[in-house]
Order: sequence, then structure tokens, then C-alpha cells
Amino acid sequence: MVKKLKQKKQKGAKGKKARAKAKLERQWGEVASEEHVKLSKIRKGKSRILKSNDDDNKDVGNDYEKMDSMNQNLVESNSASRNTIAIDKKEEWRGRQDSLNSLLTKIKYSTDDFIREYKTMEERSGQHTSDKITGGDETNLEDLAITKNRIDDAVTSYANAEAPAACDPITCHFDKPPFDSEEVARKNLDEVQETMQFIEIPHSDKPWEMSISGPIRGRYYVAEELVNLSTNSLSTVTPKVIISSPKLDIEVSKIFTYPTDKLSPKWTNFNRKALLDDGIGKDNVSDSILFTDLQTLLYPALANYGDILFTAETRENRMSLHNLLALHILNHTLKSRSDVLEHNKQLRQLEGAAKVKKEVLKGNGCESANKETDDDCFRDQGYIRPKVFVLLPTRGTCLTFVQRLLQLLGDASDVTNLERFESDFGVPVEEGDGEIDERTKSIISSKGPEWNELFGSNVNEDDDFKVGISLGPKQTSKKRGKSAVADGGVYFNLYSDFYQSDIILASPLGMKMVIADKDQDFLSSVEVCLVAYSDVLLMQNWDHVETVLSSINLQPKKIHESTDFSRVRNYHLVGQAAYFRQLIFTSSFSDPNIISTFKRSAKSLEGRLRIRGTFSPSDAAVCSVMVSVKQIFQRVNCFSLSKQSEVRLKYFEQKVLPQLIRLNQKRTLIYIPSYFDFVTLRNTLIQKDVSFCSVTEYCKQNDISRNRARFVQGKKNILLYTGRAHFFMRFNIKGARHLIFLGLPEHREFYVELINRINNKGNVAGENEIDIEAPPTCLALFTKYDAFALERIVGSKTCGNMINQEKGTFLFST
Repeated sequence: MVKKLKQKKQKGAKGKKARAKAKLERQWGEVASEEHVKLSKIRKGKSRILKSNDDDNKDVGNDYEKMDSMNQNLVESNSASRNTIAIDKKEEWRGRQDSLNSLLTKIKYSTDDFIREYKTMEERSGQHTSDKITGGDETNLEDLAITKNRIDDAVTSYANAEAPAACDPITCHFDKPPFDSEEVARKNLDEVQETMQFIEIPHSDKPWEMSISGPIRGRYYVAEELVNLSTNSLSTVTPKVIISSPKLDIEVSKIFTYPTDKLSPKWTNFNRKALLDDGIGKDNVSDSILFTDLQTLLYPALANYGDILFTAETRENRMSLHNLLALHILNHTLKSRSDVLEHNKQLRQLEGAAKVKKEVLKGNGCESANKETDDDCFRDQGYIRPKVFVLLPTRGTCLTFVQRLLQLLGDASDVTNLERFESDFGVPVEEGDGEIDERTKSIISSKGPEWNELFGSNVNEDDDFKVGISLGPKQTSKKRGKSAVADGGVYFNLYSDFYQSDIILASPLGMKMVIADKDQDFLSSVEVCLVAYSDVLLMQNWDHVETVLSSINLQPKKIHESTDFSRVRNYHLVGQAAYFRQLIFTSSFSDPNIISTFKRSAKSLEGRLRIRGTFSPSDAAVCSVMVSVKQIFQRVNCFSLSKQSEVRLKYFEQKVLPQLIRLNQKRTLIYIPSYFDFVTLRNTLIQKDVSFCSVTEYCKQNDISRNRARFVQGKKNILLYTGRAHFFMRFNIKGARHLIFLGLPEHREFYVELINRINNKGNVAGENEIDIEAPPTCLALFTKYDAFALERIVGSKTCGNMINQEKGTFLFST
């Protein structure tokens, strides 16, 4: 009995160290020494144990000696520090012998080799002359030192055992470590803002002005050319910053290899109409042409999560722009969701393996197992699930945006609650038969295509909405209580709960009402924020936009059940999510409110891209005026942005209004951009007992009709007309002979529409008191802070002259 027990005891060694030693004995056929046991514990990464023998150790030692000698030959001054680093990293080099051998074969030049090759190149090119030998050698030594430092840095970084960075923009951006402190983050943001530089777009017929800053600048292969500017026989050399178009096309094609396979095969057909609208012939549209000129310009910054301010949107390029935004949003959402699901699967497998390992170790006499998984590898999300937040002005624009997403996903997607969504966001059902007479159709069509796309009879103009969308892999029919994942399909669920959604679409008003209830934690982990149709939102209430943007990426007020802190990215935990968020603004024009909000909210560490439209003299709004009228632009001196409205009103009250009262001038239409200015001017006219009426966005329909009739009939001398009233209703104001702009309109077409409706002949029905001899007039008041609006009306070059010249009165005649 005792003999059997002894034989059973010799079958295997108990204990972790004993088993490792026995394993080495079986592998090498000899008794393992302490050195072998120590080498067997060397790890590559954190998963595999490397094995080595005496011969391998000798090879590694030889390679290590080669590396030391090479470092000494490269830079002797830094040899001591490099040897210290090498000694510390010796164990890691032993575990990386194959990669080290490959590295050493690539770095095989000594200092003399570098000098010899450089001199040979100079002699072949004929540039190495005796007069420049000394200077050339000094330059060679400087270049050599730089090259040696680069090689030394490469060797050191390799010794530090850092894994190469992934090329996928999502991984590269969101896997970056957080800043050391909030002060460092703000300093980085200041550097991004200070390095903003204007870039010239070569071979482009688009009237765009582009500026870029931050790391995304390297994606555009920006180069500087020296341009000679001669003035009075004095020549100066200035840098001209341009983009390399061929390299940009290559960069775009390279980045496009990373969208998910659920989108990239369908992109060409989805974007075909935008390519045709961009001027590419139908026969030339193929799979090799992926993007329009606008998409090519935006995609590198968009895909690498830089902040973007695009204020050159038109009806012609809107499809091209929104197609690219749909691709980016869906790609980010699907890849992020795919990573989370894949990590969930891996964690379940690791958990199962850990249980098995624990049982085995327990059977062998060990009570517990050490945790060897890297938790940071699975940090793939924020506190809450929503990743994309989109602000839209109306339900109609929201419906169009969702339809664009579904079109890109294709027919293989499984959409739920689509009928309910189309009913809520489609054309509202009115009481009665809903038919529109011919006169109403004619009036609606006369308001223009821009207005009809936003507020026409075929769209829903409601500005109070919010909806959540969740995405995931498409599920097949259930079998035995389980569901299988369908290949290539996407599950698209509308009206999902905000805390279970991936994308949130909302209007500023609808979202502010939710935030007012002190429930804003679902916005804490937003990674992409899109503010579309910013020019329309500016006409609604821009304060709502600023309130909503200030509520994004705040720390949650309470802990939610869905939050897994072991999966939350580190920059969320330290409150730096805003520096990793991408902010995108799109607008049809530039405005100080939009620009200031963008500057205040855009904090991405990748940098910023700004593209705005410029206006040549032929594109200026004054060139579209069809009536014969003298247009006077009066500059009002102002030294504070916050007081420009007050200064304009004071000038009108002191200089213009007394003339209107003295001459008893009738049929005067006063356009007021701001409702607050309207209230101030209305109170002033009431105090001075001036005959006037008004049309505003807050007037009832009966009051609007009554006031318009009084103005046409001459019963009221002045009609006050607000900019928002014209934007939302586009009234055709009749009977006006004199036009005063108390401030320039934001939309350039408003200026043309109002002037072209001036009654030039004075033949208003039912009115005989019009002075036919008096010509129509137009007066526009502006300050230097109205430069963007003035640029759209008179042109970019003329605007600069009008702002900077000493005289303040300018006359345009048509």
C-alpha cells in the first residue's frame, strides 16, 4: 500500500513552481536551472509565456551587444543614457529576439556610412563644390545628428514595448489617454485655437475660404510656397499655404477603407445623385469616384473627429453634405456598438475560462487564481449609451435625415416603429378634405424653394420634438428561445428610450424642455454632436441651442444601472469628455452668434476646420436688384458688440426719425432684424405719436391682415416689419415706396426681395396721394460688427473697403 502511494506521488509535482519546473524538464530533456525558471516567466504583452534555451540566450545577448555598439557609434554623447535604458529593458529584448533581428537588419548604417552616402549624392548632382565643403560638412553633421536621434528614438520606443497605434480613426481617437490635468487640456485647446491658419484650395471653382488648425492639419498635406510680391521695385516674399490635391485624394481613399462593411459597399449608389449634381457626367460615375469635391475636402477632418464649422451650405451642395454626415454618423455608431458587443462576447469567454481555471486550480490545491486580463482593453464606452446627438429645426428636416440614414443602410435593415414615425413627423393631417385651392398653391410656390422645403404644405414645420434611435445587429427568427444574428443586416429601432439609444434627434426647444426637468444624464457620453441648419435655428431661438450644448458631456448626477465603470473610458472618469467630442456646425451663412458658440463649444483635441463662403462682385446681392433705386449704406460708429443695437437705434432716433416726421413721409417700410429692437422702436414711435402699424412673428393672423391693409391703403405711414416674421411667413408687403433697414438682414435674399417689391410707379389701387415725382429710396444702417451680412450684400472686397474707410456713407445705384 505504501509503495503504491509513492508511485502515485511521482506522477506529477504539486504546486505551481514544481509544475513549471517539471514542464521545463520534459521540454528540454534536462534538469531546469533557476535561470530557465526565471526566463520562463517572461511575458510578451500580458497573455503568452515565452520559452528560451541557452542557445537563444546567447543569440539575444549577441544582438543586444550589437545594439549597444550601434548606439555608441550613432551618438556618443547619449551613450550613457541609452545604456541605462537598454539595461532596464534587457529582459524585454530577450523576449523579442525575432523582431529585434529584423530591426537590426534595417538599421545597419554607421556614422561613416551616412557621410559617405551623402557626399556621393552631392558629387553626382554637381552641387558639392570646394567653396561649400566646410559649410556642407557642417550641414551634413547637423542632418546626421537629426537622423541619428530619429533612429535612437525608434530603438528606444521599440525597447519600451509599446504596441503600434491602430490606423482606424475611431480607435486612434477614442483610445487616447486623458490629459494629466484640466490645466494641460486647456493649454492644448489654446494652442489649437492659436494655430488657426488660412489655407488656399487649389483648382477649385467654389468661392470658399478655408482655415484649419491642430493635428488634422497633417491630413491635408498642407505645404507652403513662397510668392514674390513686387511693389515699387521692392520685392517681398510671403508664404502661401496650399493643399496638395493629389495627396488629399489618396488620403481620402485610404481613410475610406475603414467604414464598416455594412456601409461601404452601398456608398457609391447612395451618393450617385450627389456626384451627378456636382457636375460629374453620368458615364463617368463609377466605383472609383467616391466623393464630390466638397466631400473630399471635409472627409479627412470629419473621419478623424476634428471640429467642423461649415457655413457655405446651399441647396445645390446640401445633398452632398448631408450624405457625408449620414455616412460618418452611421459608421461611428455601428462600429462603436460592434466593439461593445464584441467585447461583451470576449468577456463572457474570459469569465467562462476563469471559472474553469478556478475549478482546476482548486482541484490542484490552489484557492484562487490571479486576474491576468487588462481592464483598459475593454474600456469602450461612456457612462450612458447615447453616442450621437443631432439638433434639427423642424420635424420635416428630422424625417428627411432619418430617411437618408435608412437609405444608406439599405433594404436589409430591420426598422421598427417606422409607420408611427412617418405619421408623427410627416405631413400633419388637417381637418376637412385637406385640399388646397389654386390661389393658395400659387402663393405658397411664390415664397421660394428654400421656404417650401422648411415650411411648405408638404412638410411638418413643428419645432418641438425629440426621438431616440437604437442600432444593433439584425436578429433572425427565434429558435428554442435563442436568436441568431443575421449577416449584413442592421436593427433600426425608432422611439427607443434615451438611455438605451445610440442616436438622439431633437429640436433645441424639445431638448430644453427635457433638460428643464433636470434630466440630462443621457447627454453625458455624447461623442459626436451635429448642429444642422444652424441658420434656421438662429431664427428660432439661439439661446436654446447654447443651453443644450452647455449640458453635453457633464458628469452624471446619479449612478445608473446600465453604467459599467469597468468599461467606461478613462477620460470620462476624469471629466475630460468634451475634449474628445466632435462638434459639427452647418449653416448657409456666417454669423457672429454661430461663430462665437462654435468657438466656445468646440474643444476637440484633433483640431478645427472652418470653411465659409466668399462673394465676388457678381455674386453680391446688390447685383440682383431689378428696380431703379438709390441704395444708401450708412455706417454707424460702434465700439462694442453688445451695444451695436443700442447705437443703431440711437442714430435712427436722432438722425432719421426727425426727417420722417418733418416730411410726413408715407409708405415707409422699416425692416428690423431683432424683435428686441422692434420693441424699443415701437415704444419710441408711440411716445412721439407717429402713425405706424406692425407685422411681427407674434401677431395673430387677423392683426397681420388688418395692418397690411392699413399700410397699403395709406392709413398708416410706417410699417414695422421684423426679420423673423419675413423668414417664417415671407409676406409680399405691398404699397412700400421707401425702405429702411434698421439692421442688415442675415439672409442675402431678403435684401433683394424687399427692394424688388418697392412700388416704383406708385399706382396702388385706391390711393391717389402718392407723390409720383419723389423717387423711391433705400437706407441701410450697419456697424463694423455687421461685416458678414454686409459681405453677402455688396461682396467681400467691397465690404472690406466700406468697413475700413474713413467716410461712412456709400451709394449704390441700379
